[in-house]
Amino acid sequence: ALPIYLIYQRVMELDLQMPPGIDAEAQDLIQRMVVKDADARLGASSIEEVRSHPYFKGVEFEDAHLRPQPVLSLVDICLQRIGRSMSDFEKPLESWDGMASLSEEVKAQVERMKVVQKWQDDALPPGESW
Repeated sequence: ALPIYLIYQRVMELDLQMPPGIDAEAQDLIQRMVVKDADARLGASSIEEVRSHPYFKGVEFEDAHLRPQPVLSLVDICLQRIGRSMSDFEKPLESWDGMASLSEEVKAQVERMKVVQKWQDDALPPGESW
């Protein structure tokens, strides 16, 4: 596990690590918002800067709070469940015969969740969890 001081240093140096396969536009959005100078952050002068970022292309913001929540697919529900406790699912997923039949997109999502779980494990003292 990384000592707290090293985690603090990475945060202060803006040493952002993105899991493999993260959308390039999402990565750009995050990197433009996570900057030391608050006035230089995307959206510092207007929320419209954020809304007009290419990551949000096609998103209709007007009255979004009034629209029903999208219905998740079974795949999305399963990925959410696995992602909440990836450490419990890592070994069973490795030996699961059905892994080969998953789409490449779902396999990539599972791999990203494994990477993020490792980062979380490395950042916390043994025995602690998020």
